[in-house]
Amino acid sequence: MSLIEHYMFRRIGVLALAALTVTTCIALTTQVLLRIDLLASTGQSLSTIGQLALYLVPGMVAVALPFAVMIGILQTMRSMNQDSELVVLEASGTGIMQRARPALTIGAIGTAICFAITLWLEPLTGEKIRELLARASGDLLSAAIQSGSFKQIEPGLFIQIAEKRPNGAFGGIFVSDTRDTANHFTYIAKTGSLLNQQGRTLLLVSDGQIQRKSVADNTISFVFFDNYSLDAGSFSTPSAFSLRAKDRSTAYLFSPDVNDPEFQRTPERIVRELHRRFSDPLYAFLLAVIAVYATVTAQSHRQGGTAALTLAALTGFGARTFGFVLVGSAGASLAATAALYVVPLLLTWFYLWMLITGRRMKWVDTVGDQAASVLAKLQTLSSKRKIA
Repeated sequence: MSLIEHYMFRRIGVLALAALTVTTCIALTTQVLLRIDLLASTGQSLSTIGQLALYLVPGMVAVALPFAVMIGILQTMRSMNQDSELVVLEASGTGIMQRARPALTIGAIGTAICFAITLWLEPLTGEKIRELLARASGDLLSAAIQSGSFKQIEPGLFIQIAEKRPNGAFGGIFVSDTRDTANHFTYIAKTGSLLNQQGRTLLLVSDGQIQRKSVADNTISFVFFDNYSLDAGSFSTPSAFSLRAKDRSTAYLFSPDVNDPEFQRTPERIVRELHRRFSDPLYAFLLAVIAVYATVTAQSHRQGGTAALTLAALTGFGARTFGFVLVGSAGASLAATAALYVVPLLLTWFYLWMLITGRRMKWVDTVGDQAASVLAKLQTLSSKRKIA
């Protein structure tokens, strides 16, 4: 790269990194807050919450990076246009591709990073998130075992421990489970204790009864027992333990286990997730090309540089939003699956061709002129009011 290319590359990179940091932090905060209730209710430490935030970062970066690249390019080019730097570069004979190369390089780097995240890092951290939430969910029972407390483990599941004895046993156990839509169960026992066996946590209860209420006819049946065991794992949120298609490795998605419950229920999710991982990174380079095309040429205020920048941003956001919509239909529709790749690649080729050939969209200039004219009239009207 030449000196000017290094200069532009550095400015775009710094702004893109700043935009990426801000947008990632905002998105990360919302995602952590969605899971904070589970972590807080189980008394998890700050380090656990920090681990969760760290594992969520790759997924947030993959979504925010294309927009951060576009913002960095648009803002840098806009500043250079306002400072007449682009005018000087054009006057000195710098070619349009030489001015565009730093921004396109940033876009290519962003695409490579997105591919690395979606194909490898995001599934890895997704599995870690599932494990962390599974541990926290498993601790819900331990958190519920507080003397005299009545705690909701999850909607439809309540547990109360009357006392916790010095030897680790419990006294006065009450469990209400209404999660089953057909039958509601109530477990009452005088004593109980926890037992870890082959990776499972069992709640052993003694001298009690099970009440089963049929939802259909409201009949109640009783079963008395001397000793009974409850799987404490069933007291945890099921979604915390099951691995979703998003949490599976890319190699697994190419050859999923036919006995996988999720694959049996919704095989299209596996296909959809696989196509998402290969299509999403394409938008990082597309948004970079759109931003470069709109701003790489020096423009006067009369030509509507702000209008061109706004239109470029809207085009980029529109294309990315359309990509999100297509992902939802991929797998179930062959046309939608093909469009996942055709749309970003075709738009990228179109804007690159327009950029290389130096062609301009006349309607963009027309909109820019109209916007500049309206802005000038508003400024004139405002000045007259101030004088009056």
